[in-house]
Amino acid sequence: MIACVDCKIPYPPDSIPYICPHCGGIYDFTAPPPFDPERIEPDLPGYWRYRLSPSSPVRG
Repeated sequence: MIACVDCKIPYPPDSIPYICPHCGGIYDFTAPPPFDPERIEPDLPGYWRYRLSPSSPVRG
């Protein structure tokens, strides 16, 4: 989950704010995203093997 680091309000699902509209704080993960080793693609080189991981900017 992503929430404001100051007031703990969750990130809104229907918009893309850069800062919290309630208090002006920044957003961050409240816990690390889940990681499933089964989603690693060992045949791909380097960073590409993790392309299906939730924290990866590249989506498959």
